[in-house]
Amino acid sequence: MTQSNPIRVLVADDSFFMRKLIATILEGAPDITVVGQAKDGEEAINLAMELNPDVITMDFNMPKLNGAEATEKIIGSTNHPPIIIMVSAYTIHGADSTLDSLRAGAVDFITKPSGELSLDINKVGIELITKIRTLFHEKPRVHPRKSESKPKSTENLNISSNFRPKIVIIGSSTGGPPVVEDIVSKLSPNFSASLIIAQHMPGSFTPNFAKRLNDRSPIDISEGKEGMEVQPGKGIVAPGSTHTHLQKILTTTKIFLSLEPVQNTLYPSIDVIMSSAASIFGPETLGIVLTGMGNDGLLGSKFIKASGGITIAQDLGEAVLASMPRALIETKTADHIMTADQIAYFINKVTTNG
Repeated sequence: MTQSNPIRVLVADDSFFMRKLIATILEGAPDITVVGQAKDGEEAINLAMELNPDVITMDFNMPKLNGAEATEKIIGSTNHPPIIIMVSAYTIHGADSTLDSLRAGAVDFITKPSGELSLDINKVGIELITKIRTLFHEKPRVHPRKSESKPKSTENLNISSNFRPKIVIIGSSTGGPPVVEDIVSKLSPNFSASLIIAQHMPGSFTPNFAKRLNDRSPIDISEGKEGMEVQPGKGIVAPGSTHTHLQKILTTTKIFLSLEPVQNTLYPSIDVIMSSAASIFGPETLGIVLTGMGNDGLLGSKFIKASGGITIAQDLGEAVLASMPRALIETKTADHIMTADQIAYFINKVTTNG
């Protein structure tokens, strides 16, 4: 990326202070230029059409149209939509709003500066610039999500009649929350395994994510807590901002939370959860890696395969960001490559008697 060809960013926020703050942060990067600022959802749509930015940073709580509504209209109005990053309040309402916006087509999010403002601005600024650069170069698959989609064919899925997992691990990162929602909403009420969901997400967001999944799924799903028992027929969302380890205590399996290993800087680590699950459940482990940047889930999937379990990578043509599932495919670690619809179908076939 050269100075003469910068990443073009539109900043949308109803707060004059926040617009100026974000613009100042971004203009400090030599490869980014702010092409416009919008004070409400309607202006964001109009400027997006007029300026054709590469990236939009989008607030949620804005007059006229909120961030999710503006996101849906922008993405649905062009064949080459911009990458939209939500700039979210670090609150319960902010978490819900962000998840709505991700379903509307936003790719990722960051939290607004808070607390010790001078320190937080620097941290958030680095995170935002890094996300903009990475997403711009990764070229995520940006598209509006449909509430009703035609299921993909399941006729050619090779499902072993002998495979009956006791635990299912779903790992995802950027672009993952709506996909996870779609999968758990299609689970059978007779789902008999234990489900662990590892979504890279701050700790302030995972309680709302768990509640959202629970509201959409026929099985009970809750956020994991220290010492919680892993139970058949129920789901656990690994808490953000920490790692989740599974340990067998006599006849039960429980989760324990820790910042170790420190080299795993993405929380919760998919590798950590998958590896500990494979060490307990062995060939009765099903590991699934969805959309995301990097390769978290690769090492854990290798542990699952080595233990005799089965691994699935999301279809690259469907993933918002293909890096994580591609890591499994390129290393021949994935036993199957499937769309989200096929993954839900597969889970139901191997965890129910139907």
